[in-house]
Amino acid sequence: MHLLKGNKILIRNMLSFGLVVSIGGLIGIVGLFSIHHIINLKSQTNYAMDVESFSSTVQFLIIGLMLTGTGIAVWSGFFIIKKIQKPLRELVSGTIRMMKGEKDVSIRVFSKDEIGELSEEFNKMSEEISMQLSYLENLPKPMQNR
Repeated sequence: MHLLKGNKILIRNMLSFGLVVSIGGLIGIVGLFSIHHIINLKSQTNYAMDVESFSSTVQFLIIGLMLTGTGIAVWSGFFIIKKIQKPLRELVSGTIRMMKGEKDVSIRVFSKDEIGELSEEFNKMSEEISMQLSYLENLPKPMQNR
């Protein structure tokens, strides 16, 4: 059930992000179209759009859409990588610290999704290992026969 909750949060965040990016892309396209249209109007002697001008406007719009879509895809990829990379680096750092013998290793939990759940479980595991090591260290030492 907890994994389902994390997936819902991740899906909601991705949909919100996609909506913001889409609105930004549409604003950019409208801006590009407006600038291109103004330039065309100034360069024409009469203000009636002929077929060639309309064709170039459509081509400009298609190129603008393609470039905007490519930009959104690249930016989204970097955003997703950054969102995943930071908690994973924290997990790797905590693991290395535990391997070197450090006790009571705790890492930050960045989110409530699957990676956040993994971070929480890492912290629980680290705490359990620390308790087990403390128990073993406090056991009476066997007496050696001389």
